[in-house]
Amino acid sequence: MTHFAGALGIEITGADPLRPISTFLHSARALVVLDNAETFEESSALSALEKIPPAIAKIADIRGVVLILTSRSRRNATDVLWRTMDIPPLDLSSAERVFFQTYPRARCSDAEEDLKDMLRELDFHPLSINLLAHTARQNDWSPATLLKR
Repeated sequence: MTHFAGALGIEITGADPLRPISTFLHSARALVVLDNAETFEESSALSALEKIPPAIAKIADIRGVVLILTSRSRRNATDVLWRTMDIPPLDLSSAERVFFQTYPRARCSDAEEDLKDMLRELDFHPLSINLLAHTARQNDWSPATLLKR
């Protein structure tokens, strides 16, 4: 909650960190995007895990707030009427385009056919492709190194 409050420019004081966030959000229309929400579960202490779903439900219930939550997990706050959307896999051509736009170095290699196999191994899942391409680019991996990893 501290990071969320900080992103809103709110200082947390007192025992209830949700109160100033809720007060702030009640005063304005807002689009709140909680990306990779499964990380809340992965990084929180067990005691904090019990507080996360009610906090999300309270934020989602604020009039004028649109909450978008992205997650690989299907465990969501139960008190919220969620509209879930599955992201379908890409076709090979689209998967290549996404991968090569992010990691253009791979296009200029002898490993293009192997990279196509790797995209198939990822089931053409957009997030997986994006993460892999960004990781390769950030680490300056050659296509051969990427394929070995």
